[in-house]
Amino acid sequence: MVEIIRSIDVPNTTHSVTTRLRDRINLQAKPTVLDSVAASAPERSTEFYLKSLELSKKGDHAGAIEQLKLAVAEFPGFVNAYNQMGVRYMRLNELEKADQALSDAPKLKPDSFEPPLNRGIALLRQKRYADSEAALRSELNGNASSAVAQYYLGRILTALERYEEAERALIQSVTLSGDTLSEAHRLLAIIYLDRGERGRVVEHLEAYLKGVPSAPDANELRMVIEQNRRPL
Repeated sequence: MVEIIRSIDVPNTTHSVTTRLRDRINLQAKPTVLDSVAASAPERSTEFYLKSLELSKKGDHAGAIEQLKLAVAEFPGFVNAYNQMGVRYMRLNELEKADQALSDAPKLKPDSFEPPLNRGIALLRQKRYADSEAALRSELNGNASSAVAQYYLGRILTALERYEEAERALIQSVTLSGDTLSEAHRLLAIIYLDRGERGRVVEHLEAYLKGVPSAPDANELRMVIEQNRRPL
């Protein structure tokens, strides 16, 4: 699930619109979660793992981490447990520990998809953009059809002001997701605002509002749309 802070102040100029949209991109995005238990995990390790999921649902992420530590102590090759541990550390905003847990998983199973994606999100939240890009590209090398990975790659490239690459990644995320990643349209609007491509700004903000009609700043965004429809 992608989660973005959407509120912006009503801008007076197109330039301030760009700044406000960019400043409000939320780096506290929820990581993805892989809940299937490794078939090769022994029974005792699986019990610890399932207990961690129960605690997570109750919001006890610290307790879940302790169960996951027991799970990997019983079965050091438990990739899903490392992935979940990284996710729980992210929930607690302990990003360095999340990075470590998510770095361990691919060493055990190089073709695992979820840990590199979640690690990319953790690194993005630390603003370690180069490392985050590398993790996400690793994910895409093994799973080129990952709409979520394309979306987060687009976010990173936008932050790095590599707008042409960001545009390609974001358009890919929209295509691959069947246009369900509405936040990609908002980021594309930022890129087109910087370019002064007013028609595309309108197109993508309208697409964003179609997907998120109850956005807290919907009225402000409609004003931005009207501003960009007017002749210069």
